[in-house]
Amino acid sequence: MLGVAALLMLLIGAGTWIALTHFRTPNKLIAAITDGGGTIALTDAGALTGLSSVSPDEEDLIRTALRTGRLPAGPPLLPAASADMPALFGPAGTRVASDRPQFRWRAMRDARTYRVTVFDDARQEVAHSADLGVTWWRPEKPLPRGLRLSWQVTPGPPEPAQFEIVPAYAASRIEAARAIRPPSHLLLALLYAREGVRDEAATELTTLSAMNRNSPVVDSLVRSLDEKR
Repeated sequence: MLGVAALLMLLIGAGTWIALTHFRTPNKLIAAITDGGGTIALTDAGALTGLSSVSPDEEDLIRTALRTGRLPAGPPLLPAASADMPALFGPAGTRVASDRPQFRWRAMRDARTYRVTVFDDARQEVAHSADLGVTWWRPEKPLPRGLRLSWQVTPGPPEPAQFEIVPAYAASRIEAARAIRPPSHLLLALLYAREGVRDEAATELTTLSAMNRNSPVVDSLVRSLDEKR
């Protein structure tokens, strides 16, 4: 049989555990937003709810965004299109996710056809269009990823516009996130921003803002993207 002292210690320990369990302070909700799949919520203890089919890395990405109200920094900005090159609408001074981006430009006076040429960093041609009667072109074959590329249209401004296509691993994860049903606009905005694809990040944030009117955390995310432009 247990001694009296041992029995008392056992009872005291059990009572302490019950008291701590009963009076434990509940986790405080520090952020909650409406997203495609419902509500994503984060507590001060780091518990994240309302998500599915995301990796631990992406969970950390979302936790950081909800805590700080800021998007990932992403890679350095590309040189912006010069002011005397308004004819090239894009891609210009940006990164894109697709390896077959759509090139767009302003119609040139008296031009009947156009020809687009894409170069690598060494000014070696990597793709070109046929003669076009429209002011847009999408390559039939994929362009190289992870390289700084430039393009120009003839007739058009002599200075080419620069752009980059995100690496294959990043594009694969973005496509996987887009395939989630319903998609998480927050996750997509974060993935795009992390890779420097700011136009698509802005599109996802616009959708998220419409679902979260007057949300401090979403408004802060939008401002953090504007600071990068």
